[in-house]
Amino acid sequence: MSSRQDFDKNIERLQKEILKMAYLVENSLKNSIKGLVERNEGYLKEAIAGEELTDNIQQEIEDIGVSNIALQQPVGRDLRLIISSLFIANDFERIGDLIRNICKASIDIIKLPPLKPFIDIPRMAEICIEMIDEIIKAMLQKETSIAITTAQKDDIIDKLNNKIWRELLTYMMEDPQKIEQANKIIFVAKQLERIGDHITNIAERVCYIEEGKILDLNE
Repeated sequence: MSSRQDFDKNIERLQKEILKMAYLVENSLKNSIKGLVERNEGYLKEAIAGEELTDNIQQEIEDIGVSNIALQQPVGRDLRLIISSLFIANDFERIGDLIRNICKASIDIIKLPPLKPFIDIPRMAEICIEMIDEIIKAMLQKETSIAITTAQKDDIIDKLNNKIWRELLTYMMEDPQKIEQANKIIFVAKQLERIGDHITNIAERVCYIEEGKILDLNE
C-alpha cells in the first residue's frame, strides 16, 4: 500500500473517531437533561458513563493525528484537517466534562423539592443538540455555510442563560431557603452555555479546514 493510501486510511479513521465522539456526547447530553427533568438518577449515571468513553476516543484521535503528521508530513488542507481534528476532539472532550458537571449538579437538584418547572434548561439543551447535529452534517458535507448557521444559534443559548439567571435571582431574593437549589440550576445553565461556546469553536474549525482561515463566529 502506498504512503498516500496509508494516509487516506488514517484520515478516514480520524474522521470516524470524531463522529463517534460527537454522537456519544450528544447522547450523554440527552440523558443528562432527561435525568434532570424526569428526576431520574439512572439517566444521569448513564450520561456520566457515556462521557467517560470520550476521553479514550480523544486519546485515539491524538495518536492517529500525531502519527500522521510525523510520518506523512502533510501540507495544505491535509494538514489543516489533522490539526483541526485535534482541536475538535478537544472541544468534544470538554463538552463531555461539562455534561458530567451537569449530571453531578442534577443528582443534587433532584434530591430537593422542585423549585419550578424546567422550561428554559431543556430548551437550551435542545438547541445544543441541534447544533451538534448540524455540526456533524457540516463536517460530513464539508459545508462551511452550515457551520456558520450553527454557530449563530449560540446567541439563543446565551439569552436563555441570562433569562434563567435573572429569574432564579428573584427566587433567591424572595426565599433564602431556595438559594442552594437555585444556584445549582444556574450552574447547570452555565454549563449548557459553555457547551454552546465549544460547538461554536468546532464550527470555526470546520470553516478553517475548508477555507484555510479562522472565522470568528463568537461575535
